[in-house]
Amino acid sequence: MEERKLKLGGIIDGVEWNYTGWRHPHIPADASENIEYYVQKAIQLEQGKFDLIFWQT
Repeated sequence: MEERKLKLGGIIDGVEWNYTGWRHPHIPADASENIEYYVQKAIQLEQGKFDLIFWQT
């Protein structure tokens, strides 16, 4: 029998999914337009051993 493995995926959102998200102290107000925000979140997911990333703009 083949060993099955769980795959983990993470979603990186800017702030447009939540009209008040820009007010959160840990999210930059320009997160939807700031590529560095997406890069840092992708690095965090990679360090957490996630298998894939969904990038929602």
